[in-house]
Amino acid sequence: MISVIIPVYNVEDYLHDCINSILNQSFQDFEIICVDDCSTDSSLKILNEFAKKDNRIKIVRNEVNSSLGFSRNHGLEYAKGKYVLFLDSDDWLDSKSLEILYNTAEKDNLEVLMFKLINFDDEKKIFYRDNYYDMPFMNPYLNKIFNYHDLKANEITRMSVNAVNKLFLRSFICENNLRFPVGLIHEDNPFFYQMLHKAKRISLIDYHFYNRRRRMGSITTRNGKEVLDVIEIVNLCIRVSLDDKQLYEKHKCTFLNRMFRSFVVKYNFIDDLYKDEFKNKSKELINNLCSEYPGLLNDLSDCLDEENYKFFDFMMLGE
Repeated sequence: MISVIIPVYNVEDYLHDCINSILNQSFQDFEIICVDDCSTDSSLKILNEFAKKDNRIKIVRNEVNSSLGFSRNHGLEYAKGKYVLFLDSDDWLDSKSLEILYNTAEKDNLEVLMFKLINFDDEKKIFYRDNYYDMPFMNPYLNKIFNYHDLKANEITRMSVNAVNKLFLRSFICENNLRFPVGLIHEDNPFFYQMLHKAKRISLIDYHFYNRRRRMGSITTRNGKEVLDVIEIVNLCIRVSLDDKQLYEKHKCTFLNRMFRSFVVKYNFIDDLYKDEFKNKSKELINNLCSEYPGLLNDLSDCLDEENYKFFDFMMLGE
């Protein structure tokens, strides 16, 4: 069985398409765990209507409005399936997704099965692909079994970190205590790197099963105070890498540049009102990490490329 976990918050316009895309699957051995994050529109009513018609649909409610990470973790507590798939409530899956994913994971005894997703512009009503989700550099790994040790540094840092384009063996998640950070945006990042460090059997298939709706007003289009969350996300990701000394030494330059690039991009993106706070909190983070991990300051000095080092100087010295 596959447990499909769907966090739900104020998505009344999209919820029917999302849930129907699971109910209409060619593979029918599933449960749908819908985690309502205190919706204020008719989302909960829609969920109840679905649940009355199909007992495979379970509704879980958060006591207070929390976050996507909290809702996914909450859903995991109720999951009973051999495999877990995360689906965002404004997106949908192609009809043969679960069948092919299940059969492939079973055949190859996988802990994680990655697949591709395609974007849907909700305003223009058109589908479009991009390299971030297509991951063409991963083509040599298609239909093969691999793990972190097999990957090059520039492959690891370019992989799609999204939780939704992966099927997970539930026992693998439980045994490694994999959970999403709570109350933060970009929560997929540390979950992905923890998963990647732990999984021994990963594969990738060349199917665009997942349809991702891109719409205005989503979290990724906002440039307010929530962008500060990226600082804690970078903190969590760097710690995952630093705690695995062998792999850190192998990939540190590429990885540290990838993390610092997040600082640069988000600092330029965030509203001017929060730029000083962003800079000060980033500086505090780096100081704390360098105190805890001797040698990190030298690694940053040696590894950062010109653009990232310029921001590092600006952040640490104000220059």
